[in-house]
Amino acid sequence: PMRRRPRSTNLWWRLRTPSCGSRHTLAHPDAKFDASRSYLFCYHPHGVQSSGAFSMSTAASGFDELFPALPPTSVQTLTMNFSLPMTRENLMALNCGDASARCLKNVLSRGGGSSAVLVTGGARESMLAHPYHSTCVLLERKGFVKIALQTGAALVPMWGFGENNLYENMAIDSPTIRRWQQRIQRALTFAPLLVAGRGVFSYTGGLMPRRRPITVVIGDPIDVGAAEAAPSAERIAQVHAKYILAVKELHARYKEIYDPKAQPVELV
Repeated sequence: PMRRRPRSTNLWWRLRTPSCGSRHTLAHPDAKFDASRSYLFCYHPHGVQSSGAFSMSTAASGFDELFPALPPTSVQTLTMNFSLPMTRENLMALNCGDASARCLKNVLSRGGGSSAVLVTGGARESMLAHPYHSTCVLLERKGFVKIALQTGAALVPMWGFGENNLYENMAIDSPTIRRWQQRIQRALTFAPLLVAGRGVFSYTGGLMPRRRPITVVIGDPIDVGAAEAAPSAERIAQVHAKYILAVKELHARYKEIYDPKAQPVELV
């Protein structure tokens, strides 16, 4: 079995957490997480920074104390982030990995206890982030389901209530700007966002996230059965539909508690 690796106590996260007011809540206290098996945690929504997803990679968030039975996790991010000096070192300190299919399969196939966190909506979903919106790019995203079936990793839905509330999306009502964002995103794999947060000494504008809480709710694992080398399209669609239902139920159950102003989930 894989040796449990403690999460990083990254200083940057300790300094950054108060600015977001992040906290974490388990969706079902009776949910069973077996430290000997693998899980693919899928985080929604992407938001601007996916701040809630990175709480899975650091002990500074208190995650180990809340969920001691959960195995080590590797948050997957864009490949290009590992080409940026300082950003690369910070991501490696947080045990992050490349969000490619090859890397995901490698992490989830190492044996019991190796798990990953994936923000399934990606760059396209980040362009739809706006306070109290719950838009989720998921209808045609089935690659993560195929990987879970190929590796036998259980799928775990997650929702970060408040993730979209950290920044105002200045382009949300401008079809022209959004078209240009989509063109650049297709060419460069990341989205150039036009957002407004707060400043260091001012709350009226800036690039720092607003002081609004994020509550990461973790749903029950969805068992996909034994690993299949080549899962059929019908099998992928079946598990995908089950996962979508779980995401909707998770959001509906906890929205009134953690983000009552949030709109119902909109799938695109």
